[in-house]
Amino acid sequence: MPKKTVKGFTLIELLVVVAIIGILSAIGVVAYGKYTKMAMDSAIKSNHSKIVNLVKSDLASCLLDGGRSGKIERIESSMRGVTKKKVNCNWNMFGGREFLDHTMSLGLRDPFFKGISQYNLWYNRTKGWGQDFAAVWYWPPTKMPKWFPYYFVGKTHIGNVNSQASYSGADAKFTCTGTYTIELKTFLTDEVTSIIDCIDMSPLAVK
Repeated sequence: MPKKTVKGFTLIELLVVVAIIGILSAIGVVAYGKYTKMAMDSAIKSNHSKIVNLVKSDLASCLLDGGRSGKIERIESSMRGVTKKKVNCNWNMFGGREFLDHTMSLGLRDPFFKGISQYNLWYNRTKGWGQDFAAVWYWPPTKMPKWFPYYFVGKTHIGNVNSQASYSGADAKFTCTGTYTIELKTFLTDEVTSIIDCIDMSPLAVK
């Protein structure tokens, strides 16, 4: 009987297969990276839009309640539970901790922070109420090595335009103008593209 010859792969063929698998894997990683960035940017844009609408809604509520003599409700959630309180309406009422806590209570969280392991440990320990997870942050956007990019990308920074003299750095410069204007600025994942909204708070200012 003639011997059956069993054909196998040559070394070159195996190397070609391995190379093809490597190329396809690399393409998949790049495509996945682009997809995750697009999804992250979409979430960041959505948060920015919701925060702008919230500011405008609060401003309208204050004006209906008597302007500077009016009050606005703020919600604060913590490990102790949920509390509600009224705060005075004024043109600077969006620049402090109360508004930051309020937005977190409404479910507005920084999507960029969720991928950071050391902060996830803190998030779980504090039951999700570490303020660093807020989608709103204090002005200015910063590229200080200690905080970059986690306090730069993904957060909507709110600042008062007339406080420009207090800040330095290209990213800290306001685009909006007006003595009683607040600027809302959010950077996307490319760290260059930003969304900016200007809101006139003069109806609540002392003139």
